[in-house]
Amino acid sequence: MNIFPVKSHRLAGFDYGSNGSYFVTIKTRQMRPYLGSIVQTCNSTSLKKAAEHNKETCFGTSRQLTEIGLIAEKNWLAIPSHFPFVRLDNFEIMPNHIHGILVIEKSGKKTWCANEFKSQSETLGMIINRFKGSVTRYANTNKIEFKWHPRYHDSIIRDHDSLQNIRNYILKNPQKMA
Repeated sequence: MNIFPVKSHRLAGFDYGSNGSYFVTIKTRQMRPYLGSIVQTCNSTSLKKAAEHNKETCFGTSRQLTEIGLIAEKNWLAIPSHFPFVRLDNFEIMPNHIHGILVIEKSGKKTWCANEFKSQSETLGMIINRFKGSVTRYANTNKIEFKWHPRYHDSIIRDHDSLQNIRNYILKNPQKMA
């Protein structure tokens, strides 16, 4: 008996294999920084600006990926080779999560169609599960401590303004973490 059911945040009845853009966030278990770190970078220009504003901080950030972070990046970039109907848009690998936009473009497929009982091999869920599985297999094979959070978050991007806002959010995310 399922006493504490987990409520799905998926749009009821929506076919997640439909053409469209999807914003995905995949977290590590307990938000541990398995994937890397974000560090402030300083150069002569940023140090000069900091001095002019009486600040002790630098203005730039850079990410330093761990071995498993580099594998996650490599496998994310390989998604279109495994799923030719997927196009990658902006993405960022953070220390404890990944933000990315995946665009599903299937020829002959309608956008915004109702979910049907059929093969789930070409859906957003399958794409994310295969990505997560490939990174986990590498970690297990190479005895690297690593675990994903069991779920992921997604949003259907419905218009150009939302797409631009999400792209900006992904681009600026490392600066928020520094």
